[in-house]
Amino acid sequence: MRPRDVYLENSKTLGDSGVETIDLDVTDPISELYLKFEATNGSTSNVDNLITHNITKIEVIDGSDVLFGMIGRMARALYAHTEHKIPGEYYTGMQGDSPIEVIPLRFGTRLYDPFRALNPVNFLNPQLKITWNLANIRDVGATGFSGGSLKYSLIARIMEQAPAPTSFLMSKEVDYWTSAGSGDHRTDLPVDYPYRLLMVRAYERAVDFRSSISNLKLSVDSDKYIPFNLESGDFCNLMLNSLGELNQVYWNVLLDVTARETWMGHSLGCVIMPQNAGYIVAASYDWKSTILPVITKHDGTRGEGIPACLFSRGTALENCYVYPFGRLDEPSEWFVPPSSGSLRLFSSMGDADADCRVVVQQDRSY
Repeated sequence: MRPRDVYLENSKTLGDSGVETIDLDVTDPISELYLKFEATNGSTSNVDNLITHNITKIEVIDGSDVLFGMIGRMARALYAHTEHKIPGEYYTGMQGDSPIEVIPLRFGTRLYDPFRALNPVNFLNPQLKITWNLANIRDVGATGFSGGSLKYSLIARIMEQAPAPTSFLMSKEVDYWTSAGSGDHRTDLPVDYPYRLLMVRAYERAVDFRSSISNLKLSVDSDKYIPFNLESGDFCNLMLNSLGELNQVYWNVLLDVTARETWMGHSLGCVIMPQNAGYIVAASYDWKSTILPVITKHDGTRGEGIPACLFSRGTALENCYVYPFGRLDEPSEWFVPPSSGSLRLFSSMGDADADCRVVVQQDRSY
């Protein structure tokens, strides 16, 4: 096998919203599609507003067949938890600054997996489709992104002279809903291919995602077999043990006793480093995917808004529960659903108004 990286697009300027479709017109297996986004923050600030969160859908399609499909923030979380690191070059909400954010779409258990990759020749018209809106979080302008500043690049990481892969990891969203204050939400899951992992998101600003979804249960054939039935706290601890700790660095503009997002659902701690001299910055709490900074000047008076760097660590990035079926690099341990019968996920809800989504990753054979 001989690896090759090729630009399919390089720093192409996009509008403030729209849909971009790119033909995947290569003939060798693709191990990874590497998406890079760049933009410019407004002249005042752009707090708690990642480019990723304005990517409303990323899809790899072959006609109506979806081979990869989910919102940008879940694609970021999927890569982070399976590769044990948060992708991206420079996360920043500073005024006039230029964030650079990356979302790799990987189709094997690792880069250049000889058995699993996206093989374009197995499809009629494979394409990557990106949908975005820079005003998804806040309006384009002084306190959002600057209009006309979005650019993206796409690099295909190709395996030349490689044997034809036998399968690829198909990752896509299969359900979404808004949480209620109580009750169970049922998701009927596909049973066509083996499962490598299952991912569930529950996001509402400044609300503990373990309250929004308090228990997750996977049921085969009406409880004939139950792979897991876990309370949210235990789920997070098991996830931390099996997938490891994530670390994130994010530049932001802080206001005294005003919460800022970390997007780390299960936090293990956050450190704040102020950029300006003469300030002492502490955290009143680091919880609910947010941190509450307390800013004090050296003379003992309370501080004003200052630029700072936030170092956060934990798991459940983007408020996502991730359940790996066995070891991620051992296909023999992955979950094979019943060829007939039901496969259902029950999400127990304890708080209303959270955005909830379910993503599955399956080993799809050619």
